[in-house]
Amino acid sequence: MAIVLRLILFAVIATIGVSLVLYVFTGQRRYRVFAWNTFKFCVVFLLAMSLLLILERVILAV
Repeated sequence: MAIVLRLILFAVIATIGVSLVLYVFTGQRRYRVFAWNTFKFCVVFLLAMSLLLILERVILAV
C-alpha cells in the first residue's frame, strides 16, 4: 500500500509541477487554478488515508 501511495504522490507532484511551469510560460490562470485544486485534493486524500491508517492501528490494537 505504501508503494501505491508513493506513486500517487509522485504523480500529483509531477502534475502540479507541470501545470505551474505551463502557467509561468503561458500566463493562463487556469493552470495555476488546476495546480491549486490538485494540491487541495491531494491534502484531503492524504488526510483521509492517514485517518484510515490510524483507525486500522487502533482497531488492530484492541
